[in-house]
Amino acid sequence: MGDCDGISWGIKPSAPKGELDQIFFKILLMKVCLICGNNKKHIVVLTDAGISSESGIKTFRDSDGLWMGHNVQDVATPRGFAKDPALVLNFYNERRRDVAAAKPNAAHIGLVALEKDFDVTIITQNIDDLHERGGSTNVLHLHGEIFKM
Repeated sequence: MGDCDGISWGIKPSAPKGELDQIFFKILLMKVCLICGNNKKHIVVLTDAGISSESGIKTFRDSDGLWMGHNVQDVATPRGFAKDPALVLNFYNERRRDVAAAKPNAAHIGLVALEKDFDVTIITQNIDDLHERGGSTNVLHLHGEIFKM
């Protein structure tokens, strides 16, 4: 648990895993503390692939996940792009189609409902825009966004 001028948040002990992710996460939490300027209590929510999988978005690491049909080196590195740009573009275009077709689920909508009574900051490891399409107004993406470059 952490505290910033009376603002508390819960952090899942298992996430984020990498050292750089942990540093980036701490910086994001500091930014959250700086932008909180009204009398509402502030809630910080960390989401991962589980919330989007309920909307039909495949995860990367599940047993039937996206990496199972592709070598990560072939579709997620500059070398892979140089070797076969069509493969990389097709891989990410398929991800974009999947995300565009997905709809926010009850969890996304439930987080939006919290904004009536709380300042809510969502820090997500997901590259989709389901939080935003669900109506969340303060979302930080750790790993970027599939529709933005």
